Formats: sequence, structure tokens, C-alpha cells
Amino acid sequence: MGIWDRLKKKLAHPGDAETPLALPDPPSTDRRDSSIFNEKTPILGVIPPEEMARAEAEARRRFPEFISAFERREPGSTFFIKAAFGQGEGREHLWIDVELIHEGNIRGQITADPKREIGYRSGDTVNVRVTDVTDWTYSEGKTRLGGFTIAVIKKAGLEE
Repeated sequence: MGIWDRLKKKLAHPGDAETPLALPDPPSTDRRDSSIFNEKTPILGVIPPEEMARAEAEARRRFPEFISAFERREPGSTFFIKAAFGQGEGREHLWIDVELIHEGNIRGQITADPKREIGYRSGDTVNVRVTDVTDWTYSEGKTRLGGFTIAVIKKAGLEE
């Protein structure tokens, strides 16, 4: 089961698993076939880096909303953050299913295998500094909040 399937399943309204929240469809597994692939800009080469940087800045600016919601979360709710792992060209942004936020650190499990070898895989428990968060999302009833980079990717007609 891929990240999008897991996110859709986990973000589904509790007690209403037949109505998952709207998330992008899963990405194609073969990026080489894409005629728009270009390594000079993020996400298949079509999203200007400044758009993604603005989305990440907005996610960081509004992160206190995420923390507040996490502190008052109800059983069965799900909270995810996105953070970069690896160095330089090998950096990859991964979603993490949040278990604990404590003293500026977040502990959780990576939700999908990275595309590059970065020393982590799906299911690994990791610790991330709050300052390294690049996006977040959680559900409140049937409403999904956050997902700033997801919105940029979706607007470009791409999938993450």
C-alpha cells in the first residue's frame, strides 16, 4: 500500500471509512517516461522553486496551528508532517505519521519508502526537529487542514 492509499485511509473520517478525504492520486512509478522531467527544479521540473519555498514558509509560519490541534487531538485522529532527509542532491522530503511532539522535536514513522537510498525506509521511527518541518496536514472531521506543498503540486497538475 503506497503513501497516498495510507494517507487516504488514515485521514478518512472516523466511522466513515467509505468517504476518504480528497488527496491527489498516487504518483506514477516511472518518472523517466515523463516528458516534463527536468532536474533543475523540484517536482518533475515544472514547479518553480520559489513557489515551493513559499508553501514551505507558510507551513512553518502556521505550524503552531498544527501543534495546537495535536495537543487537543481525539482518539483515531491522524497527524502528518513532511521533512527533508539526506544531503544535497540526495535530499528527499518524506511524510511522517506523528506520534509525539516534545520540546521542539517530533517522533513518528516514515509513511513510504524513499525513492533514493537515504538510510531510512517506510515504517522507520525517526526524530525530526520542529524547525525542519516543510509541511503538515491533519484531519478535523471531514476537513483536511495544512498540506501547503500538496496544494502547490496539485495546482501544477502533478502528483507527489
